[in-house]
Formats: sequence, C-alpha cells, structure tokens
Amino acid sequence: MARRLWLVLAAAACGGSGIEVPIQGLAISECLDDGETDVPTEELLVVGQERAIAVAHRSFEANCCHELELSASREEGSDTVVVSYTDTTNEPCDCLCRYDLGYTLAEVPAGTWIVQVPGHQAQVGVD
Repeated sequence: MARRLWLVLAAAACGGSGIEVPIQGLAISECLDDGETDVPTEELLVVGQERAIAVAHRSFEANCCHELELSASREEGSDTVVVSYTDTTNEPCDCLCRYDLGYTLAEVPAGTWIVQVPGHQAQVGVD
C-alpha cells in the first residue's frame, strides 16, 4: 500500500531580504513507486499565467514519511523565484518514494522568470 507524503505550506515569510511569493493550491500524488510500473524521470514543468506560475514537479523523491514545508521568494530586481522544500519531520521512515507535486506561485509580476526548485530550474513568461 502506498504511503502519502504530506506537505505543509510555510506560512511565514522566507527570511532574509527576499520578497515572499505565496504558494497556492498544493496537490500531491500518492507514492509513484508501486513496484508495478516504471517511474518517470524527475522533471520540472512551469506554465505562465496572469500574475502567477503553475508548477508541476514530477517524480520528486522524498522519504515516505516526511513532512515538508514549501516556501518561495524572490529578490527585488531579480528574475528568479526560488522554491524551497524543507524537511521538518523528526522520525523518517526507512523508505523513499517519488511523488508528483503541483502548486501555483501567486502574485508574480509580469515578465520572464526563472523558477528554481530543488535540483531543477525552468524559465517561463508571466502575463
């Protein structure tokens, strides 16, 4: 039976001098490692919207029991949004799974942006 990875959105600002970028609509799959199908290669897909960026981080590897906090920020004058996944669990399981994560980065000004997530980055235009 697949275990579910639980993610907690960070409510506080991202610290430092960065500008917080709100994360909305988090969705997460069940563990993709069911032993019966091939697990896809990890990838990052981004789609620009009106003042937002839809993010799909596919086949992200994490401990089966981890709780992660997601936070996102950008620096004034920078074209990069950095999304961080921080593990906050004290009792990890003895297993790893791959998950599909989906969420929206909100309140992003119009322009061309680079989105960085752990291990990947992609460029996208925002209206």
